Amino acid sequence: MRTDQRKTELALGTWAFAGNAGFWGDQQRGDSLKTLHRAIRSGIRAFDTAYAYQNGRAEQMLGQQLRRFPLRREELFLSTKTMGRDNLKESLSRLLTGYVDIWYLHWPSSKRDVKQTLEHMGTHPEAKAIGICNVTPSYLESLQKEVPVKAVQVHCSLLWTRNLREMVSFCKAHGIFLSGYSPTGMGLLGGRHDNPPDDARGTLYCYQHPLQFQALLAGIREIALMHQCSMSQVALAWAMAQGFDQVVLGARTKEQLSQDLEPVSLSGDECAMLATLGDNLSALAPAWQDTVFAHRW
Repeated sequence: MRTDQRKTELALGTWAFAGNAGFWGDQQRGDSLKTLHRAIRSGIRAFDTAYAYQNGRAEQMLGQQLRRFPLRREELFLSTKTMGRDNLKESLSRLLTGYVDIWYLHWPSSKRDVKQTLEHMGTHPEAKAIGICNVTPSYLESLQKEVPVKAVQVHCSLLWTRNLREMVSFCKAHGIFLSGYSPTGMGLLGGRHDNPPDDARGTLYCYQHPLQFQALLAGIREIALMHQCSMSQVALAWAMAQGFDQVVLGARTKEQLSQDLEPVSLSGDECAMLATLGDNLSALAPAWQDTVFAHRW
């Protein structure tokens, strides 16, 4: 597991594949399969999933489709997550593999004994590394003193930049593999959702601050026009430039994925300008809010 200065690896996320109620309820299985196949044929070899994605349906789809391609297990980098249950063997069965490269604790809470959960997860040799998701840098620092984790996954997009630079710095300093999800802000940075969509994304904090959200979208749109690319490509390029070891990109169709995979290179000034707009928006979220989902640790 690398934590050096080599190029950030792009992984395919599977959150949308199983049609999660509230966010991706209208996702078509055929679209998910075609998207996954396009990713594999495009050279993507890292895949991120979770038991919580419709009770393992995304894990099962991923495992079944990977089997259809002549890929050696050592070519792949597979990550999955648990909500705290001892269900790794079930995940491995669905993924059709003998091990995962990272097994994450998905949504930790101060109401649970996180230390005990992580310690138990670490007793499973089928997990090459144990990680944790959706925590703050301050909590991660305190956790490392008791139960050092080897991997962390947090949101990485212009929609939510709070604590992002602090997390990158801490993980680099301590040799922790850092993965970032939702680089296009769950699609909200793509220019098609200036107004709240008719699903759970419409409840996110950004729609309570329309002036700052529209300013961010305008900045992304301006750079997209200059580069003659999509707004999603700009959002992804910014996320890929933040110093993460891995960025997990989601896509609902093969056409969307193909477009996002077209490379875009942003200048330092462009990245800085976008970061300022993202920071201006994130600063308006309540001080207690630890993630873009209004989750409080």
